[in-house]
Amino acid sequence: MELSWSLLVLRCEVFVLLLLVRLVVDQVIIRQEYHTQEEGGAGVLIGNAGKDSGLYDKFQKDFQKVLFKPFEHGNDYISYFSVDSSNGVIRTAKNLDRETICPTDPICSVKLSIPVYSSPAAASPILDSVLEVVIFIDDINDKSPTFPNRVVNLSVPENQPINYQVETSVATDEDAPGDNSRITYRLDPAIDVFELSTVRTADGVEDLVITVKKVLDRETRSHYQLKVVATDLGKEPKSGTVLINVYVADMNDNAPVFGRLNYSVNILENSDVTNPVVIVSASDQDEGNNSRLSYALSAQVSAEIQNTFVVEQNTGKIFTRRELDFETKKNYQFHIVVSDNGSPPKSNFAYVTVNLIDVNDNPPVIQVNQALDVGSVVENGAVGKFLAFIKVSDADSGLYGKVSCRIDDSNFILEAVDDSSVGIYKIKLNQMLDREEAPTRNVVITCQDGDVRPLSASATLSVPIEDVNDNSPKFVDSKLSGTVMENGKDDMYIMQIETVDPDMGENSRVTYAISGGRNASLFAINQTSGAIYTTRMLDREIQSEYLLEITASDHGAQPLASSATATIKVLDENDNPPKFRKQAFLNSIKENLPAGSPAGDVSAYDADTGDNAKFNFSIVSQGPGADDGMLFTVDPMSGLLKSEVTFDREGKRLYSFQVKVADPAVSTYFDIANVTVTIEDDNDHAPVVVKPPPSDRTFRCPFNLTVGSVITTFVATDQDDPRLVEISFYIQNKETKKPLFSIDPTSGKLRLARQIRPEDVTTYSLNVVVKDGVGPSSRSTVVAVSITVEEGSEEAMRAFSEGSKTNMVIVIIIIAATLVLAFIVIIVICLIRRVDKKRHAQSQSSVANMDNKLYQAAQWVSTVSVTNDHGPEEIRSTLEVPGEKKKKKEVSFSLEDEVVESPDTSGSICSVFSSLPNPAKGGTKQVDFIVLNGMTTPDYSQHLYDANSTSTDHQDERQFMEVRQTEDRYSDASSGDTGTSDSGRGCSEDESHGHTNSSVDGGKLINARKLLLSSSPANGVIPVPVNRLLQNSCWVTRLLLSAFLAAGHLQYSSTKTFPPSCLAQYSSANKTPTPCLPQYSRVRTALHPALSSILPTKHLDPASPSTSLKTPLHSASSSTITRTPLHPASTSTLQRRPCALPPPVL
Repeated sequence: MELSWSLLVLRCEVFVLLLLVRLVVDQVIIRQEYHTQEEGGAGVLIGNAGKDSGLYDKFQKDFQKVLFKPFEHGNDYISYFSVDSSNGVIRTAKNLDRETICPTDPICSVKLSIPVYSSPAAASPILDSVLEVVIFIDDINDKSPTFPNRVVNLSVPENQPINYQVETSVATDEDAPGDNSRITYRLDPAIDVFELSTVRTADGVEDLVITVKKVLDRETRSHYQLKVVATDLGKEPKSGTVLINVYVADMNDNAPVFGRLNYSVNILENSDVTNPVVIVSASDQDEGNNSRLSYALSAQVSAEIQNTFVVEQNTGKIFTRRELDFETKKNYQFHIVVSDNGSPPKSNFAYVTVNLIDVNDNPPVIQVNQALDVGSVVENGAVGKFLAFIKVSDADSGLYGKVSCRIDDSNFILEAVDDSSVGIYKIKLNQMLDREEAPTRNVVITCQDGDVRPLSASATLSVPIEDVNDNSPKFVDSKLSGTVMENGKDDMYIMQIETVDPDMGENSRVTYAISGGRNASLFAINQTSGAIYTTRMLDREIQSEYLLEITASDHGAQPLASSATATIKVLDENDNPPKFRKQAFLNSIKENLPAGSPAGDVSAYDADTGDNAKFNFSIVSQGPGADDGMLFTVDPMSGLLKSEVTFDREGKRLYSFQVKVADPAVSTYFDIANVTVTIEDDNDHAPVVVKPPPSDRTFRCPFNLTVGSVITTFVATDQDDPRLVEISFYIQNKETKKPLFSIDPTSGKLRLARQIRPEDVTTYSLNVVVKDGVGPSSRSTVVAVSITVEEGSEEAMRAFSEGSKTNMVIVIIIIAATLVLAFIVIIVICLIRRVDKKRHAQSQSSVANMDNKLYQAAQWVSTVSVTNDHGPEEIRSTLEVPGEKKKKKEVSFSLEDEVVESPDTSGSICSVFSSLPNPAKGGTKQVDFIVLNGMTTPDYSQHLYDANSTSTDHQDERQFMEVRQTEDRYSDASSGDTGTSDSGRGCSEDESHGHTNSSVDGGKLINARKLLLSSSPANGVIPVPVNRLLQNSCWVTRLLLSAFLAAGHLQYSSTKTFPPSCLAQYSSANKTPTPCLPQYSRVRTALHPALSSILPTKHLDPASPSTSLKTPLHSASSSTITRTPLHPASTSTLQRRPCALPPPVL
């Protein structure tokens, strides 16, 4: 029983052990192998390890809970692959290159360790097993055979036997052993001279063998270029190439050969030994040392030849060892041998003949004999001084022995001693010498014979020159300048003055001195060396530059000197601290600006220069104002202050602190200044209304309140700077119509703006705006007030309504009256224009009668001017025209023709009008009637109508009158209407006689009409100075003249005329011409007895100052022609009265 029990226990233990062993074995490793080819790229399937390993069959339905996760460490090649964690599928992660992964292994394999985890429900993953995957990477033929070198150079000696071999390296293939790496070789293109093969040496190395199949001759072909192609035996063969240069090495198998066997030359006997006599040359078909040739004289030549000629070994040039002489030997003959440097050497021979040519080879011989008393010549010495004898000879004969000599130096002259002495000369001084140009003159005497190619010889005579002190010292540098550091010791070296003196001895020894300059005592100069030193310490800040006058004098018997200015600049030393330009800076900044805003600046200076003048600014962090200084920063270089915070002026207005300026190189050099920054106001507070208070802003306004009454007064304050605040008031909700209330913008007084009407009775809410300035920065406060307009009494309301209705009626009446008046004015204007048209038509019909009337008046006046015995009644009856006694016509004062300004300023005016009887029907001749008005002007009628005058019609046509518009008040009155209407004037412009316009002196000339004169000597010309008479006569005279004007006997006109005869005689001295004087007597008598007795003679006297012509005229013209009939005028009722009344208004 116990035995059975023991066996049962043993069986159970064995079973459990087997289960454990199985479990452990299953968990440790599952091996799996795969094959794949290289160069497949990424994503190539390797295998399904989960299925191929049996794990899929093992887990079946639970396979989805299996996890494949490769080890992170120990898998050296895991980067080449990717493993699907859910099913164990293995793929390539990148391209596989067998030669890279297994460069030396014939069989390439990699291992991957992939643990497999199972994940029961609600449990952590459990290691189930480990997959050991071996992947074999199979080779493909992806590598080409490669030679070690792309080009190989080999040498093969010529004349070698057939099958001579040379070896070189074979190609290699990185593919795996097999057909992919086995290589065959061939020549491309094939050549029958060489053959390829391979051979393996005793150490197992394979070489490529090139076998020579023909005898090589370097002289025929010295180089072969072979292209060897190596091809592997893969399915898709790949190949590589190498270029092999086979050079055929030379062997000494050719002897040198001369270009010619015989060399013959002809040379001059005096040929230069440095020039080759002849050059022999040979050639050798070999190369290298085998072709390097050496030339030499044959060993069999005589000693004479060996002493006369020499051969240059490498070039074959034959030279003479000495000069040859034709007179000694005429030709030479010898052998030359040439040998190569082969082993053994080979040689050859040539024959050389040298023939000599005779030449003129004897130059002249010159002998110089210096004069006994001449050792040297003083510069600036006497010209013509004898210096030496010259004797010349030549061993040649004929022309070769005839010698001529010369001296090229113009300072000397060569003269023959005499004609009989051939070849003897003397040398004289031709001009003065300058020793500074050359202390010794070498006089070269050149002589030559008479050959076509003459031989010459030369000799030299040395002439020493004694010095004279004729040069002053000269400074080496054109600008003398030196520098010295300030604050140095007393004897500090500054600079060296250098001069040169072309003279010699004492004449060239120079002494230096400081001869001038401001503060020259601060410096000293060494008299001998010219070194300049300081005598005391210098300060650059006092003076930075010194100018010294330096004099250099020589020690000649008569010393010469030169001067120059030396500039000495004092260099700066950092010996001055920086200083503020002022000790207190007052800056400002506006409040509310952001941090970093400029707050002014500080400035300083340093008396030093350059880097020594640099300084830095900083704010003092300790001491007075340190707390304020923390609110600012200062730019260390520019001194610009900036804020660190935003300031509020109402909180604090002034900030004071200290700034420091310091030398960065010397800490003890600094300065302190005080800075005060004022905070400027920014208008950041709105005004505050203090009156009326918020509790008392409701007001009541009675109906009968007077306009302008103050309802209330607004008072406001502002915390901002009073200088920036200007408080103003206005009503915001002001009505568009005439408002009921207004406010004074300055005082703030709210007033009643107009009378209160019944419709204004209501409660008003006004918004009063209080502003503290203008522009976008101003601030405002709005105050709301309430005003109640109360109703008035019943009587006041009713009276206001009735007054409004009455005003409306008045307005309507005024408008109606205005319209009626406007209508009446329009009707009157139309009637006036109609009357004007009728009057113009009537004037057309009376032109002939008017002209006859004027003509008769002119005839009568001409007659009475002689008899002087007619009275007023006769004048009136004569002037009357039958049928016209009762007719009146208005006097016209108008400017009808073109008016031209002239230089005359006398103010005289003239009108020309005429009567036009028809001369063709036997009537009288046409007469122009001229009336002068304004300033009294010279009369010219006597000239125009002189009985002795012989003027013809054509001559009269050439008379001109200059016109201008007058400036006196009467002519202004006469300028009247210039339109086409006949109202107020005698005739229209259409009735005027034509005029011819011309241009003279920038003005306009109007040609007067043709004057057809009668035989009467005073034919119808009445010049009357009306204005002067009206101004200076008694009232009776003025009344009578007014009557004549009203009757048409006299007329105003806006033109003035002067006869050319008066103008021609009128002088620049303002004298009245004599021929014009008698006419004024006729004017006075022509008006007798009605006018002659009462007209003052002084007003008609041309000699009177009032009648003088102010400005001479240069041309004549005719202007306005006004035709007005002469109306009768009675003077019988006139009585004389004192001249107390003003002149009649014309």
